[in-house]
Amino acid sequence: MLVRQKPSARVITLEVLIMLVNNKTADWVHRLEPSKREELMQEARSISPGMLLRYKEKMAQIKQDKWKIWQGKQAQREEKQRKQAIERLQLIDSVDEQGGLWRSKERIEQEYKKMEESSDEQIRRAIHKQLQFHQKVLQVKASKRELYQLTITVDGKQKKISKETMKENLIKIVELGHCGEGGEHREKPSTSRTFTSPSKRLSKFTEMKENLAAKRAKEKTKRAVQNSKQHLEALLKNPKLLVGKKN
Repeated sequence: MLVRQKPSARVITLEVLIMLVNNKTADWVHRLEPSKREELMQEARSISPGMLLRYKEKMAQIKQDKWKIWQGKQAQREEKQRKQAIERLQLIDSVDEQGGLWRSKERIEQEYKKMEESSDEQIRRAIHKQLQFHQKVLQVKASKRELYQLTITVDGKQKKISKETMKENLIKIVELGHCGEGGEHREKPSTSRTFTSPSKRLSKFTEMKENLAAKRAKEKTKRAVQNSKQHLEALLKNPKLLVGKKN
């Protein structure tokens, strides 16, 4: 009822109204001697500004604390995205140094044969770069994470994946991603990937961030209103919750 009658009232004001009604404060005040009543009213008037000031300071501090938490989380997300972007650029450079992406089984077999004189570790690392490119740049989803890895855990111990197995894993990933020579997909997916310049990506990212901030601010206001209503409804149903609180 109070929420409907006073939708813009602060929580502290509504709490005082509820306490006033349930404690029958008005009846008690009217039974006082005029001099005593005036003394108490004067005291209440003198401390009221200080109480409102402390309430405002407390609400401002809560808002500031929430804002700091949100900023911290946002900074963590941005740092994660920055590191991912750097990692992708490094993978692109690494794959370019290998002569480009190995897009087919035939190309993989050809490049594998060229590395016959290299050590097993060098071959594994070269294949791993191709696998990482598929995973983190092209974002090809595989049923098992082991397909992208250099090692696996067996009986609690790290075991290297052989170069032959890694080659077969790369072939599986290439077939899974449907990559064809010449940069075309043999079976075009519903969402094709196109190159976007860094400046356009930054502009789009900034726009998305601003939209997200506006959306979160709107949701925050909505949650605050809902929490206020729920709190007041709880007080109306159970005034005993106000026991021990000060006006």
